[in-house]
Amino acid sequence: MSSRTPRTGCGWIRCRSTRERQAAADLYKALNGVIRDRGRAPDEVLGIYSSVIAPSIISADSPRFLGFIPAAPTKASLLFDMLVSCASIQGISWLEASGAIAAENTVLRVIADEAGLPRSAGGCFVSGGSAGNLSALAVARETAKKRLGDEAAGRRLRVVVGTDAHSSIVNTLRLLEMRRAGGRDPRPPADRGGGATPRSTKIRI
Repeated sequence: MSSRTPRTGCGWIRCRSTRERQAAADLYKALNGVIRDRGRAPDEVLGIYSSVIAPSIISADSPRFLGFIPAAPTKASLLFDMLVSCASIQGISWLEASGAIAAENTVLRVIADEAGLPRSAGGCFVSGGSAGNLSALAVARETAKKRLGDEAAGRRLRVVVGTDAHSSIVNTLRLLEMRRAGGRDPRPPADRGGGATPRSTKIRI
């Protein structure tokens, strides 16, 4: 690690809310030739990062992040995230990552208890809402197929999608060869709390 790394990293953190977006053409021009047959010195690579890449990034916990999905991690979680990354930990299976999986399951149990879910509830952490919708709908589809048995053969299962549902749900249904329930306007209107009511859902389907 270069001696400049801590100073450069702290400088980027201090300035993360004042960065200006660069034009795509300028970024690609500045990065042209960075990858080459010969290696580069650490200071040179860090210099490219601090002068080209970092200035074009707005941190997810920056005041300028506007209405995108924000992040507000604690300093402790940031440090531990660095530790986990350096350790190259993954949680694919119990065979090589039993400790990581046990830790994940412990946290999921706490969340499930807080949400009032039964002891049988389980799951896993995913990268975001889109991946979560894909996982949930895939499980729902397979569960419905098992429940319907032969009745599900050759049928495309339908799903009620509310007006406030995330756009990734419609794309996910297409990938899973499912479809929205209803006609030209299949989305039941939401109530004051943002949820679809039984009455509005029945009208739509």
